[in-house]
Amino acid sequence: MIKRIIFLFAVLTCIGGCAVSNTKSNETEGVGEIFIVPEMGTYAVITSVDAGINSVVQASEGKKGISFNLSTMGETGMMLSVKSSLQFAVKYDIEMIDRNGKRYYTSSCPLMPESGVFESWGHFISKLRIFNFREIDITDTMACE
Repeated sequence: MIKRIIFLFAVLTCIGGCAVSNTKSNETEGVGEIFIVPEMGTYAVITSVDAGINSVVQASEGKKGISFNLSTMGETGMMLSVKSSLQFAVKYDIEMIDRNGKRYYTSSCPLMPESGVFESWGHFISKLRIFNFREIDITDTMACE
């Protein structure tokens, strides 16, 4: 009986945690959005001014911005590879979009100047919406959230 209660508690905690994380809204406003599908790399051309990022335009390639590539990993997993040529740190938000068009918010890691980051998931993703691009200070929290 105790094992059933512990199991039920664990399941309910997981369900509750998933529901909250999928509905997160970010309090920091950024600009732009791009969409990525598996095996089709894309580029976010970013222009900035002293006050931060001014615009984000999706392109097939570029010189000043961020490249994104969503690829399959193993039988069902997915990996997002991100590389920046920018001179400042960037944060953005990510939503996974399933085959029915339903969106699920997921965490994203800050992108340091002229560096890269990888994010992975253990399931198939039809499309990613990457949006709310914003410049961050290197002294800001570097948590993946």
